[in-house]
Amino acid sequence: MEVLKSTHFKSSYENPEKAVSILIKTEKLKMIKSNRERLIPIVKTIILCGRENIPSRGHRDVDTVSDEIGPGRFRALLKFRIDSGNSSLQKHLEIAPKNATYLSKTTQNQPIDCCCFVIMKKVLDKVKEAKYYAVLGDKTTDASGTEQLRYLDIQKITIHKEFICFLSATDLAGAALSDQIVQELNRVGLQVENVRGQGYDEGANMSGKFSGVQSRVKQLQPLATYMHCAAHKLNLSIVKACSLPSVRNMMGVVISVTNFVPESPKRLELIKRASLEKHPEAKRVKLQSPSDTRWLERHDALLQFKQLFDYIVQFLEEMNRLLRHGKVQVFWLLFDNSTLSYL
Repeated sequence: MEVLKSTHFKSSYENPEKAVSILIKTEKLKMIKSNRERLIPIVKTIILCGRENIPSRGHRDVDTVSDEIGPGRFRALLKFRIDSGNSSLQKHLEIAPKNATYLSKTTQNQPIDCCCFVIMKKVLDKVKEAKYYAVLGDKTTDASGTEQLRYLDIQKITIHKEFICFLSATDLAGAALSDQIVQELNRVGLQVENVRGQGYDEGANMSGKFSGVQSRVKQLQPLATYMHCAAHKLNLSIVKACSLPSVRNMMGVVISVTNFVPESPKRLELIKRASLEKHPEAKRVKLQSPSDTRWLERHDALLQFKQLFDYIVQFLEEMNRLLRHGKVQVFWLLFDNSTLSYL
């Protein structure tokens, strides 16, 4: 036994690359390198989808990248890589067990989380370097809160606005929303005492003087000045002006016309023809319906309606002549578009 041990020791000393520990380590390094080569094209594809704003799974995410019915965007891009000559990815998908292909939605989410961590760290490092920052928050129709941070760049003395995260808000009361915002700030490592500004909409739960989000944040940091969104104020002012009968009636006529035209391909073709006869260079002749909430979109719709007004009247006259049914609706639309108060 002792002779055998001494023989092994002498062999390892004279040929260290053949030592068992070295062989195990070498095989482990080879495995790590091989696994990285397999993962690199997959991770790069996920990053590409993120940079180009491409949903990775789309409306399907099937088990194989060679599926002829359409595997989803992420898997289709991997297939494109294979077709372009990526042999390591092709070999991986051919020999890998089904539970180790690294293509599942869970595996896709892990690199996304890593990218999120890196981006967040860079943004938050800049915020912490500037020390003082402001919080901007807004909510969407699906009851999600969007938190944004505004901070001062010390070197350039310019204002930067960076998106931080989405938060699911099940309780829309001011107390719950303020607690959620403060908890998120603490989670990402930003001190509430450094907040110097906050901006939300004018809803009572956000801007309320006593129990709104802004007042509760001010209790924690009195220097966190609240500013209501100026663009939203303008929007609210214009919406209030629309309660005037003349403005309300005008908007009603515009909406009626924009709803009437798309109901038939023939109507769309007639108004397109009427417009292109006078302005062949026109890029857009399809009427845009005014938004119910955003006055910026209403402005675009009204501006387009005004530009096409002559052709709209011409179109209604043509429809009144051609239609057998629905003449009453066309007549009233034509009449409304011709009244002095409307014009």
